[in-house]
Amino acid sequence: HTHTHLFPRHVAQTKQDQRTNRVLYVLTMVTTIFVPVQFFTGVWGMNFENMPELKWHYGYLMFWILAVCIIVFILFFFRYNGYLTFD
Repeated sequence: HTHTHLFPRHVAQTKQDQRTNRVLYVLTMVTTIFVPVQFFTGVWGMNFENMPELKWHYGYLMFWILAVCIIVFILFFFRYNGYLTFD
């Protein structure tokens, strides 16, 4: 009976922890989805002369196709493994 005054504080802390965990979860998902695309952006943004895909007529289009494919693959992977839920 001496610790019953701590219960409301514990409940409030638990709710705050759950909100923090949810925010970190969302930030982790967003980071995981966009880091591979940022990698390709960095590589192709170096402006080297000996990268033939930079002068290719469809290079820009292929970058976006690759980026969308990577994002869709990651989303399907997360959904299939239960990491991405819409509740």
